[in-house]
Order: sequence, then structure tokens, then C-alpha cells
Amino acid sequence: MNLTTDLGAKELITDFSECNVSWPGGKALYAWWDEARAARKFPAREAFSPLVMPSYLSTIILYGIADGAQKYSVQLAGSAIADLMGYDPTGVLIGDLPGTENQCARFDWLVEKKAPYMCADIPAVWANKGFRTYSTLVMPLGPDDKNVTMMIASVYFARPDDQHK
Repeated sequence: MNLTTDLGAKELITDFSECNVSWPGGKALYAWWDEARAARKFPAREAFSPLVMPSYLSTIILYGIADGAQKYSVQLAGSAIADLMGYDPTGVLIGDLPGTENQCARFDWLVEKKAPYMCADIPAVWANKGFRTYSTLVMPLGPDDKNVTMMIASVYFARPDDQHK
């Protein structure tokens, strides 16, 4: 499978470390995730506390995972995410949001591989504030190394005049 083409991202990065994440909120989330997982593949949801990174909570999203065709949902969206979408997507099924086919494919990849991914410079067609692109870091959470039950993401939004992340 060609991840870049099949999963719809300009750049899908699956082999990276904290130093490869180019925005502060993503770096902070990756540092927490890496430390919290210790010797495991990924940490449990209970390990995350908003006190870990209060400055970046507005750009964090928690996704729930359930069985069935409509299996991904927004469990919690930061205020910047809600502001850019024009509404709070908490509780919404990802499949009910416009243009999320590629996002669901990337989520399927994460659940199957039980590994984080990062995407860079995805067109932000859904944002209502004139943002050009967004980049995202999505990481698995679960009670053990076999079951991904949630995902946590950091999102960075780029305006047309942004030169750097």
C-alpha cells in the first residue's frame, strides 16, 4: 500500500520522534505520550491529564473507537477546533463529517498497526477561518498493547501567510 496516495495525505509520516514534530503543541503531546507509555506500545487514556499541557489543550482532540461501520467519534475537541469548525464536534461520528474518508482510512491504519502517525500540510477545506492547511499528530491509547480504544491528536493550523510551523 502506498500510504501517501491511499490515505490521502500529502505526507503521511509513520517513522518519527519528537524532534520531527514541528509545532510546539505536537512536541508537547508527543513528549507526554512517549513518557507515559513507558515500556508499552502506547499509554492508557487514564494516563492523560489536562494538567500535562494546559497551553495546548485548545488544539487537542480525543477520538473514541467502537465496533461497526461508523466506528470513530469525537469524544472531546479543544476550543480552537470547535472555533475553526464553527461548532463543537464532540459526540459526532467521523463518518458524518464532510470529507473524512481519508481520515477514516488513516485511523484504520493506526488501529491496525497500533502506532502513531503524523500528516503535514493537509488542505483545511473544512476550516472557516481562512486557514490554508493543517498538520496533525495522531497517537493510539488503550488499556494494553493489544487494544486501541481511543486516539489523541494535536492539530496545527497554517494560515496562507505562515512561513514556518
